[in-house]
Amino acid sequence: MDPASFIPMLATMALIDSVDPCFFILYTGILISYVAGSMRKLVEISAVFILTVFTGYWVFGFLLRNVFSRVSVSPIYIFIIMMTYGVSMIIYGFHDLIKKRNNKGDEICREDMVECNLSRRIGLQKLMETGGLIYIALTGFIASFTLLPCSAGMYIIYNMLTSDIPFPIWAFYTFLYTAIFVSPLVLITLIYIGIMKARIHGKLIKHQASLRILGGLIAVAIAVYVYLYR
Repeated sequence: MDPASFIPMLATMALIDSVDPCFFILYTGILISYVAGSMRKLVEISAVFILTVFTGYWVFGFLLRNVFSRVSVSPIYIFIIMMTYGVSMIIYGFHDLIKKRNNKGDEICREDMVECNLSRRIGLQKLMETGGLIYIALTGFIASFTLLPCSAGMYIIYNMLTSDIPFPIWAFYTFLYTAIFVSPLVLITLIYIGIMKARIHGKLIKHQASLRILGGLIAVAIAVYVYLYR
């Protein structure tokens, strides 16, 4: 893979993957719980949570890579999976845009969103409210394997595409992917400690439907590329 063309695509996929309103709300709830305390405690809590999410999501990618590298997947099946995912993302994105235009949609974590419902069912909020660095770390790590995979279609596609490249190169690319993936959490942290004023994560949530459509178009484009050139 040519890094000059692959890295921009990787960055776009990771950014689209990172937009998860339910996860933003979970993390914002953690920060609100500690914002009245010392700045040092807030930084510690945010650093532990982001680091465990980063580690957990990287490990999740490693497991996906192992599966795809051991199971020989025909390009035609990759094409079908990516095309199905891409079209589904486009339809879901337009569905959200129509709901918002009719004032029937909102921008918060809803019961009809799989990841939000799962977050409540497995008790991540209760675990977070228990307090302490260990519980915060557990919340981040558990979310990486339960809550985040519900919206990890881009990550799955990424690991399908990179399953056959040498491990050191994959490790570097995945480090970069995961760093971009957690970047909205870093931005949210900077807002709460007063370094940034603009609510960038709010803008990401506001345009999540458009980002889904973009992600779907990228998946369709990748599907066509795989079908024609692999």
